[in-house]
Amino acid sequence: MQKGFTNLTFLLDNAKIHGTKMETNVQMLLAELTSQLVLPPLTLIFWHTPSFKIFSNHFILP
Repeated sequence: MQKGFTNLTFLLDNAKIHGTKMETNVQMLLAELTSQLVLPPLTLIFWHTPSFKIFSNHFILP
């Protein structure tokens, strides 16, 4: 942010149990920071990783 970046990207786990909870916690943390500091306008980007499935997320080794 100090170097003029305008996007803040988070890579989040897409597990059904806690995926949206993680995004909410990031937003709450940034809200708390902005109450204490003057931050430039930011665009928040959330990338949710695919859910892990042990039988479909595997590598085929030679």
